[in-house]
Amino acid sequence: MSSSFRSAIVRRRVMRATALLLALAASAVSAQQVVFIPEMEVWAQYDSNRLLDPVTPQSAETYWMQLAGDLKSINERSDVEFRPQLTLQDSTLSSVDRFEALVDLKANYRTLRSTWSFLSEYHREDASNAQYGVAAFNPLNPNAPDTVGTGDIVTGLTKTTYSVEPDFTYQATQRFSLEATTRFDAVRYDVEVPDQFVSYNNTYAELDGYWSVSQRGQLGFGPYYALYDPRENDAPRVNSYGVDLSYRFNWSRVDRTTLSLRAEHDTFTESGVPDYSKNTFGLEWVGYHKMQTGMVQYAIGRFMEPSSVGSLVGLNQVRVQYRHDFNVRVQFVGSVRVSRSDDLSDGSHEDRAILQVALVRRLTELWSVSGGYRFAYQKLRELDSGVIVTEPAARNNGVFINVAYHGREPQED
Repeated sequence: MSSSFRSAIVRRRVMRATALLLALAASAVSAQQVVFIPEMEVWAQYDSNRLLDPVTPQSAETYWMQLAGDLKSINERSDVEFRPQLTLQDSTLSSVDRFEALVDLKANYRTLRSTWSFLSEYHREDASNAQYGVAAFNPLNPNAPDTVGTGDIVTGLTKTTYSVEPDFTYQATQRFSLEATTRFDAVRYDVEVPDQFVSYNNTYAELDGYWSVSQRGQLGFGPYYALYDPRENDAPRVNSYGVDLSYRFNWSRVDRTTLSLRAEHDTFTESGVPDYSKNTFGLEWVGYHKMQTGMVQYAIGRFMEPSSVGSLVGLNQVRVQYRHDFNVRVQFVGSVRVSRSDDLSDGSHEDRAILQVALVRRLTELWSVSGGYRFAYQKLRELDSGVIVTEPAARNNGVFINVAYHGREPQED
C-alpha cells in the first residue's frame, strides 16, 4: 500500500470524525435554549396609614421604579434561571432607603437517577417594606421564611437577607426515592432593636424517604434539624429536632400539592436563665396549580419559622395568590395573607392581614397598565418589661397604579 493511498484513508477518517464532532456540537447548541427577558415597572401609590400606627395614622405617597431581567438557560439535563431586580423609590415618609435590590439564582441538574438543585437569594430592603410583609409569592423562592413582617414598621433601617438552599434527590428504585434538603438564611439589620429588628443565622437540614403509593401520589417521612442563632445576646438560641410526615400529589410536571405534619422539640438557650424546652407541631398545606385561564398558589397551616423578633415563631396563616385571565388583554391578580405569629419563647403574638388586588390591562403584547387596592390590618400582643401588652388595632387602605413592560416569553414546546 503506497503512502499516498494511506494518507488518503487518514484524511477521509479525519474528515468523517470532524463532521461527526461538528454534528454533535450543532446538536448540543440547538438543544441549549438561552433567553433573556427584560422587565420594567413604574408605580405610584397612596396609603392612609403606611406605618400601621394605631394612635397617629400617617398617610404617605410612594413612587418607585423596578428594573429587572430574567435570564434562562435550558437543555435536556439542566436549567438555570438568574433574576436580578433593582428598585429605586421615593416617599413622603422621611428617611426611606431609596435603593433596594433582589437577586435570585435557581439551578437544576438531572442525571438518570438523581437531581441536584441549588437556590440562592440576596435581598436588600428598607425596614418599612420588610416589616409590612408580603402576600404574593416570589416565583423563584416561594418558601422563603420571615416574609410575613413583624408589624414594627419604621423607616431609616435596612434589612439584608442572604439565603442558600442546595437540595438532592435520588431515585433508588422505581417507587422509592431519597430527598435531602438543606437551607441557610442570614438576616442582618444595620441597626439592632431588641424584640423588633434582630439579626440572626438559621440553619435547616432534612432527609426524607418517599414511597410512591400511586402513579401521582407519594408518601414521605423523615427527620430534620434546625438551629436559630440570633446575634443579640438576650435573644434565645433555639435547637430544634423534629420529624415530618407528608403526602405529595403531582397533578403534572409543574402542578403539585403537599400536605405535611410536623412534630418538633425545641430547646431554648438564653443568657441568665436555665435552658427550657417545648414540644410543638406544624401542619402545612402548600401547592401550585396552573389552569387554562389562570393560576392559584397557596400556603396554608402552621409553619415553624425564624423571625426578626429574636425567636422562633409558629406562623398560623392562610396565604393565597390567584390570577384569572378574562381574555387575552384583561386579567385579575390578587393575593391575601391572614396570619397569627406566635413567639415560642415568651407567648406574645401578632395578628396581621394583608390584601392586594388589581386589574391588569394589556396595551400591547409587551406593555400593560394596572390599578388596584391594598389593605392591611394588625393587632400586636407584645412583651413589654415582662408584661404582655395588647396594642390597639391598626389599619391601612391604599390605592396604586402601575405601568409595566415585560419582554417576550419563549414559546413553550
